[in-house]
Amino acid sequence: MLNKIKHIFLLLVGLALLFLILDKIYPLDTNRIFKPKSTVIYDKNNQVIRVHLSEDGFLRMPIENKNITNDIKDVLLSYEDKYFYEHFGVNPISILRALWFNLQNKRVIGASTITMQLARMSHHKPRTIKSKIYEIFMAFQLEYHYTKDEILELYLNNTPYGGNIEGFASAAYKYFGVPVESLSLAQIAYLVSIPKNPNRNLPKSKNNNHVNKLKNIVLDRIDNKSTIYKQARKETIYPKRISLPFMAPHLSTKIKTANTVHTTIDLKLQKRLEMIISKQIKSIKPLGIHNGSAVVIDNKNMEILAYVGSQDFNDKKFEGQVDGITSIVSPGSTLKLFVY
Repeated sequence: MLNKIKHIFLLLVGLALLFLILDKIYPLDTNRIFKPKSTVIYDKNNQVIRVHLSEDGFLRMPIENKNITNDIKDVLLSYEDKYFYEHFGVNPISILRALWFNLQNKRVIGASTITMQLARMSHHKPRTIKSKIYEIFMAFQLEYHYTKDEILELYLNNTPYGGNIEGFASAAYKYFGVPVESLSLAQIAYLVSIPKNPNRNLPKSKNNNHVNKLKNIVLDRIDNKSTIYKQARKETIYPKRISLPFMAPHLSTKIKTANTVHTTIDLKLQKRLEMIISKQIKSIKPLGIHNGSAVVIDNKNMEILAYVGSQDFNDKKFEGQVDGITSIVSPGSTLKLFVY
């Protein structure tokens, strides 16, 4: 008996050493999981002003661990990986259960953990036995180098949501127009269902009957039968593709940092100033004046509260994209007094 335990122990030590050697020879390609992010620009009240696509053309609004609510965790883990915090990247019981089920049924089920799914997202190789072995090895690497919460954050930032939309936060904003913290339980459940088959599960423009069915399939997998889950099952949701905001265009166009940017712009004041400028230009157009600009600054702390570079950013005829605030303008008659 002792010899068997000793042999098992030596085998485990040998496998651990082999893993460490292979981890050094084939290190994680972190560029495949830490992809370029979108630039998300907020006003002073945390409302989104503008979103720039990432440098490779994707909508990737980042989600941080502090923004992953308990509801998101509960729904995601119940649906995708109940034992996420117990296993080390691979769940052998799930693999055996999937093998047994697949041998006896025509329908195939998977056994990938969240960590294995993250590994698969990073290499996009064909689903062969060889790629599955590589996926398992990479899952071990992810578990070795990152904490569980970091892996969960990486998963939520890399999940596909159709087309050029990647990440849970991107989908929350694109399909519901809200930050992840404001999602209802029903909305969370639907978003969790999409990555299984993004092309099929996305909201359709004409018929969204499938949306609430998908939401309920996810909710039915959760053991919690409290009132809030029953309400979520009854709730009808209406996701749709929402256009990204395009506010304070002259200012927001200049900000491209591939990061989250918080400005001092007050969106309410910004809209009011745009309306005033537009109205004033209409009234003086007969005088041959077709454009105007203005900036509102808080003199106490020198914060820029509103920034309007022209009366219409999309007005090509009168160069609406030219920023009148920063443009060099001839002083004209202003200097005549001093010259005289």
